[in-house]
Amino acid sequence: MNKQKLYIRSICTSLLIAAASYGAGADSTIVTAPSALSFTDITAAALPESPSAGAHCAAFADISGDGLPDLYVTMYYTADIADLFFVNSGTTVFSEQASAWDIEDIDGGSHGAVFADLDNDGDFDLINGTTVRRSGTTITGGEHNDIFRNNNDGSFTDVSSSIADLYSTEYKTRSVVAFDMDNDGDLDLFTVSGFLGSDDGGDLNEVYENNGSLSFTRLNKAACGDLYDALTGQGATDTDFDNDGDIDIICANRTGDLNIAENNGSGYFTISAPSNYGIAHGAGDGITMGDVDNDGHLDMLLVTGGAEGFAVLYTNDGDGTFTFSAQWSSQTGYMGNFGDLDNDGDLDLVFAGDSKCYLNNGSGTFSQGPAITYSSPSSTNDPRSISLADIDNDGDLDMGIGDKKEKFRIIRNDLVNENNWLKIDLASASGQAGSFGAKIELFPPGQAGSALIGFREARSSTGYIAQNDPVVHFGTGSYTQVDVKVTYLDGTTALRTFVPVNQTISIDHPDVLVDITAMLQGPFDTDTKTMHTYLASAGIIPLTSPYAQDPRTIDSVPASIVDWVLVQARSAPDGENLASVSALLRSDGRIVGDNGTTEYISLPVESGSYYIVVSHRNHLKTMSSTAVALSYTSTAVYSFSASSDNSYDTAGMTEAAPGYWVLCCGDATGDGFVNAHDKNLGWKPDNGTEGYKSGDMNLDTFINATDKNECWRPNNGKGININ
Repeated sequence: MNKQKLYIRSICTSLLIAAASYGAGADSTIVTAPSALSFTDITAAALPESPSAGAHCAAFADISGDGLPDLYVTMYYTADIADLFFVNSGTTVFSEQASAWDIEDIDGGSHGAVFADLDNDGDFDLINGTTVRRSGTTITGGEHNDIFRNNNDGSFTDVSSSIADLYSTEYKTRSVVAFDMDNDGDLDLFTVSGFLGSDDGGDLNEVYENNGSLSFTRLNKAACGDLYDALTGQGATDTDFDNDGDIDIICANRTGDLNIAENNGSGYFTISAPSNYGIAHGAGDGITMGDVDNDGHLDMLLVTGGAEGFAVLYTNDGDGTFTFSAQWSSQTGYMGNFGDLDNDGDLDLVFAGDSKCYLNNGSGTFSQGPAITYSSPSSTNDPRSISLADIDNDGDLDMGIGDKKEKFRIIRNDLVNENNWLKIDLASASGQAGSFGAKIELFPPGQAGSALIGFREARSSTGYIAQNDPVVHFGTGSYTQVDVKVTYLDGTTALRTFVPVNQTISIDHPDVLVDITAMLQGPFDTDTKTMHTYLASAGIIPLTSPYAQDPRTIDSVPASIVDWVLVQARSAPDGENLASVSALLRSDGRIVGDNGTTEYISLPVESGSYYIVVSHRNHLKTMSSTAVALSYTSTAVYSFSASSDNSYDTAGMTEAAPGYWVLCCGDATGDGFVNAHDKNLGWKPDNGTEGYKSGDMNLDTFINATDKNECWRPNNGKGININ
């Protein structure tokens, strides 16, 4: 999936948001926030074939491969019925093509469905959770769920019958979740049986382990724990709520306690009392997770729909427990959804079927935002799910709303302001589209690891049987560049720095890892066989790297650091640099991360063999003598200092002490050679100057005769010119 999509949006006008928050415990006075945010019900034009009733699940994903999110809608009402697949035409008009794609799934009715890449081939397959079978209008029992394999040719194939455990099961399915429960790189399945929860009479849920190649085995309680017989009903959400690196499941329960099924890391789940997590409310229908206060921890919205519906928000304390934050009453819809509707960098909130949205004030509190006005009919009747996707690729989030007793709705976001946005199309190294379970963090440019601009979790299902577009959306406010960090479920990471906003980028692999040792001649001490750290002691190493290829910024420079260096990777000795990363050089020769402690460097290239280049601002560059095999999961070790044979051209190296090869100093001009230009331009004009200067060739904070005599003259003419 090495693709790069770019959608540039012209944006104007400014957004003003008034600050007013909800008090704890009950609804507070609502203050409407003036905004350039507005919404339009475009259902009549967008979905000319929209059903008049019966819609439940709204699942968005780009199935046709044109960069636009398509829409699958499950149907359940009073008779056998087909589900619907709306292909996005790019003009905010959707064409119903379920039959043409072989996913109409005519049966007694369905609730949950998700698009998920079950065979890791880079496209989204479909899991449809069948609810009932009928004889005429009479429900006669449950029916097996269905799996449709995406053929990547404009069609799907129903492979349900080839999965015996799936095909023979006849539970009445509500929610469907696709998640990697055992962290083996493929997506397993969980489906909720029944709808009441505690009062369902002991319905057993379905848990399936993915064996690869679209082969699944149903697990019993001994294999998967409490998830098998949890008292679930309605919605389920896959989420790493406790941030321990595995995916948990949180399930609604209409007639009992919320189900928080905690994963032990290998796919075995334990349910404890909600009070153990600080939760005092239930959720009859939907659970939605999102980081509303941008602290890197997922907060929890619990919704019970219907005539006496309500919603409560709990903020995550960062230790796997939660604190009650806010409450909303009279929410008839079965769920709420979080999305940055105004692109200002924080998550806003909208409930299914509500006539208004709620804008985040920046700290996880909310003010009432613009109205959502519905066209004919002018109100929703029995709203169920709400899913978010940028259906027109203009950079803001639109909505699809399922309603059991009225039309399915498409609500277009007509945001006009100066805020920016970024969308990220994820895949895993194994090829899995969407990479469910990955976490995405946005930071200011060059400041990865600092205060967050935003945090998201890639997942299959949210709230009550809803699926947001797997292309992850961020508002970035006034930021025109950002750093993006992806942490995959297996712990590998990808970092992309200085990413221009107002586009969609693809990240389909983690970074490769390399542990590098290199020495600089100038600060090298022949007695200790280490390098001095005079620049750090004097406090003159800049917090921003001096290398334009990656000018990242850090908070402080540790005392053990000699200076900044630049690490690059190329596929051939004379090839272009495919990746450039600023890093810190420690006194013992280890090139460490910009935190000063991580003893490896992450390079944003695919797994493979690369020549490694190390540069310093006034020493000659060096390059590995051969291509070094680099991977995502193991750290390659390479030392430039141990032997002259490890450098591509020893003209740029000298043996400072027996067995210690160092990068030659004296290249004050950075042209790859040590010659008269370095003396005349780099050293002589600045003679006697103190500071962070290129003429300070021995890095002792002064430019004086020592730099000329010890660093420049011995290496006159040397160079390998590998720029």
